[in-house]
Amino acid sequence: GLYASLLLRPPLPPSELPQITLSTAVSVVRTLSRSVGVTPGIKWPNDLILRGKKLGGILTEMETESDQIRYLIVGLGLNVNNADFPPELADTATSLFREEGRLFPRVPLLKTWLEEFEGLYLQFLDRGFPEILEEWKQHSVTLGKYVAVRQGTRHLEGLALEVAPDGALLLETALGEVMKVT
Repeated sequence: GLYASLLLRPPLPPSELPQITLSTAVSVVRTLSRSVGVTPGIKWPNDLILRGKKLGGILTEMETESDQIRYLIVGLGLNVNNADFPPELADTATSLFREEGRLFPRVPLLKTWLEEFEGLYLQFLDRGFPEILEEWKQHSVTLGKYVAVRQGTRHLEGLALEVAPDGALLLETALGEVMKVT
């Protein structure tokens, strides 16, 4: 697999963390489209899906000071040349090798991802999130689907209507109530 973490010090408030996560997902989609010729879908907020199975994920963590991100760690895990998975993941996980039937050198994938990430990160810092969000929506496998979301002990179910400009998911419950999920 390809496992990488980036340490960033963006001049942003903590409320913009979800936008970084979604921007990172777009950078991975661009990377795989450019380098491998496959275009995964994005499952809100941080999973990469290829042919119905999880190909990878993004994890972002931050440390804040007052109302400012002190630092942010963006982690990427991508199943590249994995031939097998543990039994509990065998039905839900996949890799580029399993889907494409060939091995992929990881260093060129990492290089391309760093290039794509940097471009989107600089775009985000310069122009904000709207353009990136529109691209994210083009690759979403969540919007328009009935989903279940866990937030700690809270469990929500409903129709994924939209992703808000701040990166939150707008979910319509069975009672018709629209909930904002971060």
